[in-house]
Parts: sequence; structure tokens; C-alpha cells
Amino acid sequence: MHEVEDGKITLSTGVVFKIVGVPLFAFDKIREKMRLERPQVPVVHIEEKDRDEPNPNDPDYIAALDTFERKHSEKIIDMMITLGTEFDSVPEGFPKVSDDSWVLKLKLLDIDVPESEDVHGRYLAWIKLCAMKTMEDYESLLIACSRGAGVTEKDVADASATFRSAKKRAADTISRG
Repeated sequence: MHEVEDGKITLSTGVVFKIVGVPLFAFDKIREKMRLERPQVPVVHIEEKDRDEPNPNDPDYIAALDTFERKHSEKIIDMMITLGTEFDSVPEGFPKVSDDSWVLKLKLLDIDVPESEDVHGRYLAWIKLCAMKTMEDYESLLIACSRGAGVTEKDVADASATFRSAKKRAADTISRG
């Protein structure tokens, strides 16, 4: 794990970020919005019982819930990175957020990157698609950002798991049901 020293963290790429506090209420705003987007459990009519019952095992619902949970985790992670970091420095020769070299490589691969006018969107894309290269970078940065916001390392690990293996996670969910 990369350590925070003097309020800064250096990733494997040599990129250095200042770690700043994430506003606590930002979490609530994202959760509030996501609560409205959460898929509803479908209801089926059971003829034998002449009543409606929820069907949480519906495959479309399970898929929609998995997509929702990944999207929710990604929004929280993006919020933590965007609000919890400030750019400090890059090593000589490493592209900065404002450089086009990293953007052109990604566009060649049909990966969209926000235009330079979208300063915060481009900053987030640069961190996720250029500055962080390893899982250790990813986890270290999230843990560093989360410490000041009251998020536990377990919460970070759980969120990270949704990106490592969605298929494995879906299989685990089904086997528990």
C-alpha cells in the first residue's frame, strides 16, 4: 500500500496528490439520488394463493440490481477521488491533465475523455485512465481519501470488489439466495 506522508500520496506512476477532506454531506447527496434509481423488486401474481408476491429472484431484477450496485459504487468512488484529491505533481515526462497525449491514445481506442473545458471531468478521467496504473494505486488512493470522510477500509474493499469481477460477484449473490 502507498502511504500518505505529509498529506500527500505518491502512486506507482510517480504522480503525487494532496489528500483533502471529502465533504460528509456529498455522500448523502449521492445516496439520496441513487435511492431513487434503485430497481424495484418485481411482483408476480400467484394463482394458487390468489395474491401478489415480490419476486427478488427474477433474473432481470438481479441483473438490474447488479448494474445499479456497480453504478452506485462507481459514483461514490468518483466522488471520493474528485473531491478528496488535488493534483500536486507528476514526474518529468509524465503527461499532465492538460496534455493531449494521453487523450489521443484513449480516443484511438474509442475511449471517450471529457474535453479540456470540463476541468473536473477531465481530471477524474486522467486519474482513472492515466495516473492510476495498478490495483494498489487504486486501493491506496481510495483508502487515503476515505479516511477523512469516515468510510472504512472494508467499505473501500467492498466497492473495489464490484469492479474486479462482476461475474464472480453475481455468482456469489446467486449462491447465497
